[in-house]
This record gives sequence, C-alpha cells and structure tokens, in this order.
Amino acid sequence: AFGSGYHATTQLVIEWMEQRLCRGNTVLDVGAGSGILSMLAVRLGAASALGIDKDPVAIECARELAAANGFGSELRLRAASYEDIVAETFDVVLANLDGRTLPLFCASLPGILRAGGLACLSGLQPQDYEGIAGALARAGFSITARMERGEWLALEVRQACLADGQGNAARP
Repeated sequence: AFGSGYHATTQLVIEWMEQRLCRGNTVLDVGAGSGILSMLAVRLGAASALGIDKDPVAIECARELAAANGFGSELRLRAASYEDIVAETFDVVLANLDGRTLPLFCASLPGILRAGGLACLSGLQPQDYEGIAGALARAGFSITARMERGEWLALEVRQACLADGQGNAARP
C-alpha cells in the first residue's frame, strides 16, 4: 500500500496537509516514493514541491505519474537523499520514512526547514516516539501535535525557539 495513499502513515500526512498547508508554501517531500504527497501538496496550493527518494526507479515512476496527471515545473522529482539537499530551504517538510531513519533525518532538519516552518514526520510506531522526540530536541525542534492511526503515528514539529533578531529567544 505504500505509494498508493492507502497506508495509514500516508493518510496521516495527507490529513495533516489538508489542515496545515498554506497556499504558496514550498514543500520538500523526503522519501517521496510514488510522489503522491508532493503532487497533493501542489494540488492543495503549494507554490512548489520537491520530492526526493533514494530509489531512482521510484522517482522514474513518480515522474511518469506526474506527467500523466498534468504536473509541470511546480513539481520536481529527484533521485537524492536528504543529505543532498544543502542549498535550499522549505516552508514545509514532509518525511514519511521509518523509525530508524527519522531520528537520523532530524539532524538535517535545521538546514532545510525555514525559520517558522512546519514539518510532518510519519512512518513511526509508538515505540519509536522517545527516540524521535530526543533526536528532535537535540536538533532544536519541538513536537507540536501527535496524530495516530492504528499502530502508526505522525508528528508535527517546529523549531523550539527562534531568535528575534537581537539574540533573544522567542517562541514561534
């Protein structure tokens, strides 16, 4: 069911985007697979979406699906890892990965999520929560919402503190 939109982890991200995504946002979809979340982000009003996946075959399939559905330059799909994203930041980051990969991904989040941006991390099970919460705290992020479906959960996260321009910490 991965990539079809029917898996609980994908559904959690879709429901989160329907509530949180703002028109004009820029979106990074990490572990894009079929590209369904990237495509939905654009359909929901994102200015652009970049879907990345380590698997070049998945990206080729996602490109074919995007072309068949009339997407243009607002949707980019690339065979890459999150470590490869270095010169670009996004308003929204989606990461539907797994409980082993997500804690590693958290260290990269400060470099790719714009100040004030939101991330939705999915692909977790309850036993993964403490590990991901610790990794997020070490990266300077806090969990602002927790969504559950069956044995799966997704987390909304944002930076724990933002500087106010004068070196003082301010809550977002």
